[in-house]
Amino acid sequence: MSEHEPDTRHGFPATGAATIVVVGLIVIVFAAVVVALILMATGVW
Repeated sequence: MSEHEPDTRHGFPATGAATIVVVGLIVIVFAAVVVALILMATGVW
């Protein structure tokens, strides 16, 4: 029971962290595409 053990129980596994990063990037790209479509539809661009 030491502080230097890997946090497999309390923390995210590496695959979980990578999945969160990928999902975050997809959400950001999706939001950017939606904003661009709205701007084009409203005639700003």
